[in-house]
Amino acid sequence: MGEGGIGQSFQTFMHSVDDEGLEGLERKIIHVEAEFNSAGLDEKIEALREARNKQLQWIKNYEDELEFLRREVENVRVIRETLPPKGKCWKRMRLEPT
Repeated sequence: MGEGGIGQSFQTFMHSVDDEGLEGLERKIIHVEAEFNSAGLDEKIEALREARNKQLQWIKNYEDELEFLRREVENVRVIRETLPPKGKCWKRMRLEPT
């Protein structure tokens, strides 16, 4: 398309633009923006992000506690395995004569 074609297409477009229609669209946009702002979506989103961060911290704390308890269970297992079998005793020694 030559320069004349682009210029003429633009002029045709500009003639077809309805000023009243554009003003109506602008009013609708302003109204929608006002509704969006009054809905407090930014604050709601921020509150949801904070709640998510708290939940992630709780999950991390629970995972840390679970790992600690697993190590404790392993320690108890090792201690249990070092004790004599059930019903058996350690050899007892008298420390003082009776």
